[in-house]
Amino acid sequence: MDRRQKTSTRVYDLTIKLQGQSVPIRLFTEHRRGWRIAMADKAIHLRIPNRKGLGPAGDPLVWARKWLVKKYEEQPQLFQRYSSKFPVSGTIYDTVYGRFRLEVKPINRKTAKGEITSGQIMILFPETWRKREQIVELPKVISRTFAKAFQVPFEKEVGRLNLVHFNFRYKKISLRFNQSTWGSCTTTGNLNFSTRLFLAPPSVMRYVIIHELAHLGQHNHSRRFWKLVETAMPSYRSKVSWLKENGATLNF
Repeated sequence: MDRRQKTSTRVYDLTIKLQGQSVPIRLFTEHRRGWRIAMADKAIHLRIPNRKGLGPAGDPLVWARKWLVKKYEEQPQLFQRYSSKFPVSGTIYDTVYGRFRLEVKPINRKTAKGEITSGQIMILFPETWRKREQIVELPKVISRTFAKAFQVPFEKEVGRLNLVHFNFRYKKISLRFNQSTWGSCTTTGNLNFSTRLFLAPPSVMRYVIIHELAHLGQHNHSRRFWKLVETAMPSYRSKVSWLKENGATLNF
């Protein structure tokens, strides 16, 4: 007879303060040997063993805090998803393609949609959405709406900068709601950019475009890569500094 007892998973909801921001933590005690931490949409997920004697020595919450402090210092924008705020009517978005006033309206529908007309971005969302759903989902809808409206002029700017500085070949250009990176370039020649760039100064947006275009020639961050960037934009270092100092403020 197998006398091994099955151990259950228990869940505890906690919070931690990071630079004055309350960050939710969902602690899972379960059948495992190590600690694991991950950033989920609604909370930090921390998983630890539910039996004493398993796992590393020390306090998992102290370990988790050190991990989160380091992550916050490197990429504070990732923690915006845990803010208690959500987009509200009257919010003004100053973008590289003009100023837009936000209007959000809950209605009887199953999905959300957005539309831009005459300096206004209108978002219609399901009236069944609660506060947490509005916090997480509304920025994504706003992002998609801006991406659809700005895709053509953005692609023209990418093409212009490429023609002036590089003349490389690339394939698809994608605009995404990306909170962890500003852009990326695949080895197959696809270019991906965060829609949050629309909220940056035009010169900063151009820097990120040039950065990713340069990767078409050098898929690394070698001296040759940075030489390509510097030749196209001698002042690129100031744009890098601007993003480090202000990037976390660029949110929908």
